[in-house]
This record gives sequence, structure tokens and C-alpha cells, in this order.
Amino acid sequence: TLIVTLFLPAIGRIFYHNSQGGVYAAIIIIGAIFSSFAFSMATMILQVAGNIKNMAILILADQVIRFVFSLLLVWLGFGILGAALGHLIGAVIIFIISSIVWRSVIHKYRIFPSWRELIKRIKRIDSKRYLGFSLWVAVDKNIAMLYGILPLLLIGFFLSHSEMPIFLYYYSILYPCCLS
Repeated sequence: TLIVTLFLPAIGRIFYHNSQGGVYAAIIIIGAIFSSFAFSMATMILQVAGNIKNMAILILADQVIRFVFSLLLVWLGFGILGAALGHLIGAVIIFIISSIVWRSVIHKYRIFPSWRELIKRIKRIDSKRYLGFSLWVAVDKNIAMLYGILPLLLIGFFLSHSEMPIFLYYYSILYPCCLS
């Protein structure tokens, strides 16, 4: 994923004759990586520990912090770049909060491993045993996700630069209606 983000500006330049969209997408993807790495582990460990209230607070904080920073930077005049950077800033904040939550939970419950122990154990795992089935599940999930956004991708090839923001605006409004 990180390697693909390096090519996103070039892909934007090829398809839309403007690399800014690729830069925005790269910022959002890097933010998603930051957000999901420690956040996923922290929510899982809170759920296993039975600390559902704190898990719910962390999930809500993730959404609120990213939304507030994105909205604030747009309001300050940074436009789309502000929305993308707000997402990244919020993701970094959630990464830090999730790491603190992880550390506090592993000190309270000794059964959970630290990051260092996890990394040591990853090196000893027989990856073929786990990747055999889960690789196909991940591929299936990603293909299903791509199938869901296929209309958006196809229209992106045929719309002009001036029509794309209008389409994305209406698509974002109507997409939830199409899911039901």
C-alpha cells in the first residue's frame, strides 16, 4: 500500500492531467494506515478485556477527531488539502492515543503482549499456515470492495475535470441510499 501511494500523483496526472488528486489520496491513505494500525489493535484488546465503554469512546474519538480537524482546516481556507491533512493529523493523534491505551491495558492485564513481544512472535510464525486461507479471504474482500466502487471508477475515466467535483458531491449524497 505504501508503494502504491508513491505512484498516486503520477496516476492522477495520467488520468486527470493533474497530480493534486493523487497527492490528496496519498495523504488519506497514509492517514488510514496510521489510524488503523494501532487503533485496530487497541479496540481489539479493549474488547477482549471487556472494556467496551472505553472501546466505544475510542471509536467515537477516532471519528470525531478526524472530522473536526478536517473541518477546521477546510474552514481555515486550506480546501481539499486541509480535509486530507485533517484526516492525517487526526489519524496520527488516534495512533498516539491508541498506543497509550494499548500500553495501559497490557500493564493492567499481563496476558496481553507488548509491541516488542508481538514483533518477536511474528518472526517465529509459520506464515504459510495462516496465509493459505486468509489470503483468499482478503482478496475476495478487496474484489468485493472494488466491485462496489466500480461505477465511480468508470465514470472517473469519462467525466471532464469540471464535472468531476459535481459528480462526487451528488455521488456522496446518493451512495448511502443505494446501499439499502
